[in-house]
Amino acid sequence: AMVQRTISDIKGRFGNRPALLQLCALWASDIHNYQLATELLEKLNHDSPSLETSNKLLRVYLSAGDMTKAKALVDSSAKLKSSGLTYAFLASEFAEALTRRFRYSEALPYAQIAASSYSEWGLTGLASCEQGLGNADKVSPILQAIVERYDSDQMRWYAWAKNTRAADLPAATRALEQFLAATPDVFCLRSERAVLD
Repeated sequence: AMVQRTISDIKGRFGNRPALLQLCALWASDIHNYQLATELLEKLNHDSPSLETSNKLLRVYLSAGDMTKAKALVDSSAKLKSSGLTYAFLASEFAEALTRRFRYSEALPYAQIAASSYSEWGLTGLASCEQGLGNADKVSPILQAIVERYDSDQMRWYAWAKNTRAADLPAATRALEQFLAATPDVFCLRSERAVLD
């Protein structure tokens, strides 16, 4: 009741604007009132569908563990106009949620959509999904693509190649050696501290 009164007060004071509805929904989600967050965002998404609203609604569905609604939302959002990487990111978020639940086969098409953006997060998600499916032959080329395009994940590629005895171990070793030769130890220590903090 307190949440409803607060939202009514906010709407009365500031109007029934879409940005305000999003803020109210995110607040409701933060306090674990997923039912209210869902109602607000579903209404907003129905009245003026957008990928931005879909992204917020997806987070609420995933927080509530409603994978059925999450899948339907991601699938229907494919029809919405996407500027840049917005839909790829939505697909990535859903693929990651499925992967965390060990539902790799279901995650694969969404991970492929995300990876088609050639973003680092999209490629990393696809590598994780392929690894979960046991497709070792597909993981190394994805990790190599990340290293070549973004100059990151050298350690992950090396560890993967070493532990799976992949044929590309020499290339992964060279990439890690080159990174370490070009990166001052001070940078590495700062990066480690940032991760630990």
